[in-house]
Amino acid sequence: RATITGMGGCGKSLIINTIISIIRELTDSNNTVQVAAPSGSAAYNVKGCTLHSLLGINVQVPWQSLNDERKKQLSWKLKELLVLMVDERSMLNSHVTFGAEEHVRECAFNGHNRRERWGGVPVVLFFGDDYQLPPTDKKGAINGFHKFHNNKRPETMTARSKNNQICEYEGCQILIDMMTEEVFMLTRNFRTTDKEDSDLMNRMRVGDQTMEDADRLINLHISNYPSSFREKIEDDPKTLWAFAKRDDMNKKNVDMLVKTQKRHGVPIARLRCRFENNM
Repeated sequence: RATITGMGGCGKSLIINTIISIIRELTDSNNTVQVAAPSGSAAYNVKGCTLHSLLGINVQVPWQSLNDERKKQLSWKLKELLVLMVDERSMLNSHVTFGAEEHVRECAFNGHNRRERWGGVPVVLFFGDDYQLPPTDKKGAINGFHKFHNNKRPETMTARSKNNQICEYEGCQILIDMMTEEVFMLTRNFRTTDKEDSDLMNRMRVGDQTMEDADRLINLHISNYPSSFREKIEDDPKTLWAFAKRDDMNKKNVDMLVKTQKRHGVPIARLRCRFENNM
């Protein structure tokens, strides 16, 4: 049980992909290692899937138990599991963490080790940077440490929120206690070789940026460059787009789907429907 942390560009994704390759080659099986993340985009970056999808976690009620059919399906999926890796630890909330551990414990190795944390899976690794995005709704590692440090029990339980409170407490203990028995911190930034860029990113990461940093970033705004450069950036498939409003995001997604269809000359969606003429 360990957590690997470090700034963006320090090699966390490379370590994940290296472990995947080594374990699958040694075991001659793709099912001995599983990779997941809290969100779809984060999972895509490490060629995994969301924790909800991998472990059958209910989105609205993460502590909800699996029914017999889902438990059977997950047991089959985890029957050879030796290594479980979860990326973007900062985005993990306590409820999803609780649900993930419980489902693995119940289903790994057909539930034979359900009395052990993580069902006796030999290796469980969390990757991430706690200075990055926090959970969108419920509490994660930072808030959990502040609330439950020194193993402080939660406030008086109420019948209405008992499961929610227990789930939050147990999930936080997994994040801040169990998974931090061993912590490895990566400190070298491989994303840039420029010392000034590296120092700037380090200051921004911890909220210690200067006015000189702000001026430098403003000068890099795309409006300061010729239109040809902007078009090149916009047409690059690796360009990351961020929007403050969902409407703008949805419009951009539609535009990109249309461009994809025109570029490859194939449909971008298939509708499972049937025409019925009632006339």
